[in-house]
Amino acid sequence: MLLNIKTGHRGITQRPQSDIVYVVCGLGTLVDNCGAWCFTDGHAKNAITAFYNHLDNLDKVDWDMVSERHWKNTEEDFDRMRRKQAEFLVKTHVPLSCISSIVVLNQKRQTLLKK
Repeated sequence: MLLNIKTGHRGITQRPQSDIVYVVCGLGTLVDNCGAWCFTDGHAKNAITAFYNHLDNLDKVDWDMVSERHWKNTEEDFDRMRRKQAEFLVKTHVPLSCISSIVVLNQKRQTLLKK
């Protein structure tokens, strides 16, 4: 989704990265405070993606692919893009108490958020 926001691809309103605000939550805090959550081994919209709700299944995520900078599908691996987009999802809402920090690209955005 971030790439679509940056590029305006697929009808998403294009925004510069300086407009994007990242809300950071600790995994343990989310698990302890959010009743319904899950994570996936790839983009949630794909039929072959598996959903998990036990942390002992975190090894199902392709962490090497998640950390890759370049992740287009290749002739050797047609599933790179899906795996790169593994997700942690929370149903309904994330309590404010779960937010550990907010990250922005520059001082201008930080100043605007503090207002």
